[in-house]
Amino acid sequence: MNILLLSNCSFFETKFIQHLNAIKHEVFCSEQLLKILRTGGDVSGLLKYFQVVIFSETVSNQMIYEILSVCSFKQTIIILKTSHSLSENEKGLWLEKGITHFISEETNFDYLRELLWCDHYEDQLTLMNTNMEKSIRINEETMKEEEKRRFLRTLSNQEKLVFKELEEATGYVSREELSEKIWGKDCTSSTQSRLSNISKNINRKLKEFGIENMKILTSWGKGYSLELVN
Repeated sequence: MNILLLSNCSFFETKFIQHLNAIKHEVFCSEQLLKILRTGGDVSGLLKYFQVVIFSETVSNQMIYEILSVCSFKQTIIILKTSHSLSENEKGLWLEKGITHFISEETNFDYLRELLWCDHYEDQLTLMNTNMEKSIRINEETMKEEEKRRFLRTLSNQEKLVFKELEEATGYVSREELSEKIWGKDCTSSTQSRLSNISKNINRKLKEFGIENMKILTSWGKGYSLELVN
């Protein structure tokens, strides 16, 4: 298997290259190619000869981001080599950017050998695509949760309580139930007025926040419901 090792210091990679050579892999280590890739230079003719690209820990995260944003490494295993093991959150962010596998100084030789085993190349590509799809789903869910947290920070304490009650309900929540849960007392004309104002404020803030497909609906005799709307 042909491996492209992108590093800022070829001498630093000597021992690692020896390990790769020992398991019958050809390694091309280039410092100059880093600069070409970073500026989006056309090296597609060269890259097609490599089944694996490894980013060394000598390359800054920012430079790796820039290269991944301008270069297309199709049908290629892209490995990030780090000085320490990464957390699952860190791996998730890198997977989203295009990294497919991770190794570090803690990675044992057996794992490296199996990862780069030629007969497993197609399996590795399948796993790469699966990991990327999983990462995208995870990050989409994380973004939605973060958006929700930012929205909740715009609400007052009573607005948060009402929003939470309606969000967790399966249908309408009566004015009596909300009054009891929010203020601990029976529904009165005063609490009805306050609930009406809270509902209007939440709807206004949803719209201001750019959440156009969600709204609190009011039904006389039924109460309030948080609904998805077209």
